[in-house]
Amino acid sequence: MCGRYTTAGQPAEFDARFDASAAELGSSLGRYNVAPRQQVGVVERAEDGKLSGLTARWGLLPRWAKTSKDRLQPINARNDKLLESKMWRPLLNSPKHRVLIPADGWYEWIKAESKSEKPAPFHHTVDGGGWFAFAGLMNTTKVDDLDEPITTVTIVTTTANGPASRVHDRMPAVLGTREEELAWLNPELGAEDAIELIQPLADERVSLAPASKKVNAVKNHGAELLDPTVEID
Repeated sequence: MCGRYTTAGQPAEFDARFDASAAELGSSLGRYNVAPRQQVGVVERAEDGKLSGLTARWGLLPRWAKTSKDRLQPINARNDKLLESKMWRPLLNSPKHRVLIPADGWYEWIKAESKSEKPAPFHHTVDGGGWFAFAGLMNTTKVDDLDEPITTVTIVTTTANGPASRVHDRMPAVLGTREEELAWLNPELGAEDAIELIQPLADERVSLAPASKKVNAVKNHGAELLDPTVEID
């Protein structure tokens, strides 16, 4: 799964990496503790074929949601459920709902042996650090308690590769190459072909390191979260 991630990479590197403007994503970038229900950065394929950035709330509201506080707002979508789910398949099959979610790392936790201790967080990076993209699904829907339609997003997950499996049996689906990112956004790609892009990364591409337990609190969001020696206040 993926319940927290980082977007602390350089904006100039973002622009070059995604052919989109970091400025379009505003304060959703430059963060060390991105959490559910927050506005997060998304890259989509516009009608003219170019990539553009926008923000969406993390935790997808299904098309049948009545209010923005609907009980069902999953932050993750399992790859092995996408084709069979009435919630996920229509989104997977429609290129306007398939998006990239830029990140430069994600957190996962190992349960402590003692019940009195908090789980230990680990920060995962790809290719030694830098920007990459999660496969995401996005939906815009009109709900009764908001004046304007709301755009929400979920991160697709897959089976963990070797390094990631030492912490958890699932990991976010990282699109492994630029070609795969563009294919995920390709309007000519159907659901069955899109699902083939969701694979665990090669073991050698993922690294992980202990992080500070301060990441457990959403209010904490500085670079010190990557330092495991920083204690909880």
